[in-house]
Amino acid sequence: MSDKEVIDRYFAAWNEGRLDAFADIFGPGGSYLDPMTGGPIGAPHLAGYASGLKQAFPDLRFEAGSLIGGPGGLYAVQWRMLGTNHGSLGGRPPTGKPIDIPGADFFHVVDGRLATVVGHFDSAAVPRQLGLMPAA
Repeated sequence: MSDKEVIDRYFAAWNEGRLDAFADIFGPGGSYLDPMTGGPIGAPHLAGYASGLKQAFPDLRFEAGSLIGGPGGLYAVQWRMLGTNHGSLGGRPPTGKPIDIPGADFFHVVDGRLATVVGHFDSAAVPRQLGLMPAA
């Protein structure tokens, strides 16, 4: 399987709600990090983290842009995270409002599996777009 296919499988797992697939996409000791995780989390915990997002945004999906590759299995993908808040988020009732968050993931692929994924996005964009905090 090519590195691009591995990354495509990662986005498909998010978009199709097949969160258990992360266990096969990440290699042993693989980790995920974004501004909301409080530090790297192991691949086995990513499904739980993603499940919380999917509960708050049942239609959550990522529109991935082009894949930019570098040496040694290093890749970057810009994306947009889209969804509508139809479930509780942080104990708050659903707002029914949509989100459209730009971001980027940085991948390290080793032997056909993800070793690390580091996501970057404005963590305050979600509450701003949901009307839970003042616009910047």
